[in-house]
Amino acid sequence: MPRLKVDQVPKKCRDRNQCYSWHNGKRTYHGVWGTPEADENYRRFKIAILENPIPALPMSVGDGVFVSELAAGYLDPFL
Repeated sequence: MPRLKVDQVPKKCRDRNQCYSWHNGKRTYHGVWGTPEADENYRRFKIAILENPIPALPMSVGDGVFVSELAAGYLDPFL
């Protein structure tokens, strides 16, 4: 599965009449496909993602990026 860009919102997917979406490599279930509850859950999911964007990793000047900085950004994207 390709990684999403920071400003890209996940799309709704349909699998066996279930509504879900992928974000940060995790699948989020919204409900039965086509129901108002699933649409409302997906709308709230999009709003939560747009309100809390993933910050960019800090870049060190001259020396590059330390492995510990990359690992911290990967393990906890909401630093």
